[in-house]
Amino acid sequence: MDEKRSVGIFYLFLLPLLGLASPLRAQETMALSLEECIHLVLENNLDLKVEEYTPHSQEMDILAAKGEFDPGLSFTGSYLKARTKTFTVDNTTGDQATVIGDFLNFQLDLSVGQRLLTGTGYQVTFSNSLEDSSVAPLDPIVLTDESGDPILDPETGEPYKIVSFDQPRRISSSLTFQLTQSLLKGFGRRVNRTRITLAEYGHETSKDALEIRVSDIILQVE
Repeated sequence: MDEKRSVGIFYLFLLPLLGLASPLRAQETMALSLEECIHLVLENNLDLKVEEYTPHSQEMDILAAKGEFDPGLSFTGSYLKARTKTFTVDNTTGDQATVIGDFLNFQLDLSVGQRLLTGTGYQVTFSNSLEDSSVAPLDPIVLTDESGDPILDPETGEPYKIVSFDQPRRISSSLTFQLTQSLLKGFGRRVNRTRITLAEYGHETSKDALEIRVSDIILQVE
């Protein structure tokens, strides 16, 4: 009776151990293909992920170097409106008057320019302006003849009065073209392409270094 009880207790402790051993045995026998091994190694290599950003950084350097020769567009405008008040005295008659002046100025400029690889630079500017002004006495001025008598309107019998002095509106447009060429510093395509060439060389070098690094990792896995 005691012997059977001992055997039962032995199997009772053995069953959990057998249950734990089966998943361990399954993990030990899991097989991966060569492609899967290479994929896992490349995906989990942090140093390689950092090196992958170098070619992208070099591409940004190329774009920045070429951007110095992109055409540029600029737009400028100005608007001015002012009113002035002037006190005047007629030296002949001694009459005093206060004159109000209104001035309006509007300016609009559009420019296109570019620096070329040859060292040549150009700029085309189209300008438009509008000017308008008027001057008016605060109190209407009565026109008089040489004797100082007011000049009357024959139809109404009222004296002629100066209400304002309007100046004709002036609108003007102009087109200017400016061309510059460097003779010493910055002359020639080879000189101006130096930064672009260095950026392109650095990009190709970083790509080659990344490919060699990946190849070394693959060989180690194999």
